[in-house]
Amino acid sequence: MPFDKDTAKKAGQLSTRKGKPNKATNEARKCFQLLVDNNAPRLQQWMDEVAKDNPAKALDFFIRMAEFVIPKLQRAEIVDKRKKEPITIIFTDAE
Repeated sequence: MPFDKDTAKKAGQLSTRKGKPNKATNEARKCFQLLVDNNAPRLQQWMDEVAKDNPAKALDFFIRMAEFVIPKLQRAEIVDKRKKEPITIIFTDAE
């Protein structure tokens, strides 16, 4: 079957269909969430215990756990097409 305008359109329609949710993934997420919910009160105690012997390990643990709560920032470059150079944007705290 040749790849032409009609077959490309059909392929595009197939790729935009929403599939069936992955049951195993959903169940794994629910189990992990339940594990976190049940152990949240103990988290501070565990952090204190680890920090006694190894503060760096406790900090590393904290940073790893934060990745599940705080989204990672993505780097984005904005280029002025007229000047062909990056644009610098400075954000300040406006009080």
